[in-house]
Order: sequence, then C-alpha cells, then structure tokens
Amino acid sequence: MRRALKLAERGRRKTSPNPMVGAVVVRNGKIVGEGWHSHAGGPHAEVIAVGKAGKLARGAALFINLEPCCHYGRTPPCAPKIVDSGIRTVFASIVDPDPRVNGRGLRFLRRHQTIVNVGLLAGDARKLNEAYITWITKKRPFVAVKVSESLDGRLAASDGSSRGLGSSAEIKFVHALRAKHDAVLVGVGTILKDNPRLTVRCAKGPNPHRIIFDSRLRAPISSETLKRNGDEKIIVVCLRDAPEARIRALESRGIEVWRLGGRDGRVNIRTFLSEAARRSIQSILVEGGSDVITSFLKERCVDRVYVAVAPKILGGDGRFSWPKEIGVRNIRDAIQLEQVGARKLGCDVLLEGYLFADRGGIKHSQRRR
Repeated sequence: MRRALKLAERGRRKTSPNPMVGAVVVRNGKIVGEGWHSHAGGPHAEVIAVGKAGKLARGAALFINLEPCCHYGRTPPCAPKIVDSGIRTVFASIVDPDPRVNGRGLRFLRRHQTIVNVGLLAGDARKLNEAYITWITKKRPFVAVKVSESLDGRLAASDGSSRGLGSSAEIKFVHALRAKHDAVLVGVGTILKDNPRLTVRCAKGPNPHRIIFDSRLRAPISSETLKRNGDEKIIVVCLRDAPEARIRALESRGIEVWRLGGRDGRVNIRTFLSEAARRSIQSILVEGGSDVITSFLKERCVDRVYVAVAPKILGGDGRFSWPKEIGVRNIRDAIQLEQVGARKLGCDVLLEGYLFADRGGIKHSQRRR
C-alpha cells in the first residue's frame, strides 16, 4: 500500500478534479502490475495495474489507496474491470466520498465474490487526498495559510519591510508548498507593498494559479503578480461594483476577473470559496497579508496552518502582527491546532498543524470518507 501511495503522488496537480490514485497488483508476494492516475480523463490506476498484470491478475491481490469507481465519467467504471481481471482480493485504504461512488464500488466487488478489506494506511491516504476530500465533502477548496513571522509575531518591520525575514531554507519551503497547491492567494496590500511574483522558482513543480483579492482593483496593471508566466491562471477577485474600465483592462490581458458579493467593502470569503470550488480549484495557499488571513480565520475556513518563526525581534506598534480580531473571546473558544509538528528550516522553526476550528467541528484525524 505504501507503494500505491507513492505512485499516487506522481499525479499531484495533474489529476484535478479527480483524486490521486495508485494501484499495485501482488501475486505470491511479488508485484506483477502497478499504475497511477496520471491526468484527468486518462485511464485510472487500477485499470493500468491489472492491465500490466495481465493473466497474472487472476487470483492476485490489488492494493489501492481509494475505492474503485463504479460509475461512468470520462472513463468507464473500474470495479467491473477488476472483477473481469480475476483479482481475488482488494485492499482499499479509504472509501471515495464522491456521492457517485461512496461505497458502491466496494459493494459491487463483494457482490461478485471479491474479498474486500478497507482501512490499510487510511490516515496516509486521507492526507494524500485531503484537498479532494474537502472539495467533495465541504464544497469548497482545501485552504492552507502560510505565515512568516518574527519571534514576537510580526510579519514586517515598522516601515513595512518584510523581505529577508525568512531564511533561504524557508523560502525554498514556500516555493515547494506553492507547487503542491492549485492556487496561491494574496491581498492587494501585499501586491502594493511587496510586488511578488508568486511563482515556483526555488523548487521543482508547476506554478500555481494566482489569486488576488482586490475589492476596488487598486493593483497596478504592471504588477509582477499580474504578468503571465505560463499556463497558470491569474484571477483577480473584486466586488460587483468595481470600476468597469479596470475590469476591461485586466480582461484584455487574459486575466480572469471574478465579481462577487461582499460586505463592509470586502469580498465574502464563503462566496469566493464556493466559486473557486465550482471552477474545480481544490486547494488554495493563502500567503497574506494579515487582513486576508484574518478574514479566512474569522470565517473558520482554514484547514491547515504553516508558521515559520524567524529568530528575530522586530517590535513596533503591532500594525504588522497577525491575525487581527477573529471573534475569540476566551481560551475555551480558541482556534485549536491538531497534529502539530515542528521542524527547523535553516535558522527558522516551522510549526504546522490542522485546524480544529470550533468545538462542534470535526478533527482532521477523525474525518471520514
């Protein structure tokens, strides 16, 4: 199963809106066929694996990190092909939460005398496809927040400067993180202050789509963030009454403009996430600034947090601290991190964890597929 998970990882950023899936066929203790889902619309992992196994699939075991499908989509269903191949036993890590599947594939296999086991390395399988699971079950993208702060919790010095706060190792980590997400998001304040490119340069992987929250379209057309570098999309999110001339200028450059509803002069976070999900964006990395991060936290729409702490003390009046008011009045109501980890990034320390947003929520470790 670990091999199946490793194979599935090869499809990251290529299979959306489908999940990442790997499959391994084992006969008499030896791998006789394997495969992974390489791109949406392409053959599924289990079909490739049993195809490579050929006649050796009869009586063998199939290891797969996600329940085989049983419906017609871009490709025919996989469960009947598994039965036809003569596979005797199927080990599936987790059930597919897609309403079109959600146990139906496993029931089909059992009805055709295939032995089915579910749960092997389930935690690893959920983590691998956490964006897909969130997209299916919550109807919104998986949202991660990345923050680089000083030892005293500042995102920038008193003059607003932040370049050089993180170490070179931290910068490489951020670029690798961008490559793993469908999109990276910042607010217009970050554009005006830092003029970032938001591309992947210090790591291997594709550029994410770039999303800019710019309610009144204040970002200069010449901004680095608005320059196309490849196939990735550039998306500017504004309010419905944003200036029409600015919208036309952006669209003439191939930039998508999403005009959404909002309140208090800001885009509504949940409306935005629903629109992003509708457009098959499954994961978003929010890199700043403080106002944008605060908005996502206040709406309890953050799934994972990465905080890189630099061993520097900046002081100041708190204008560049994070987050701002998020509705927490006492310790009992605090936003809780689960599965917290810590490691060094050069001279920085990275803290990461999943959010347990409220007492009525579902901890990441308890999510079901």
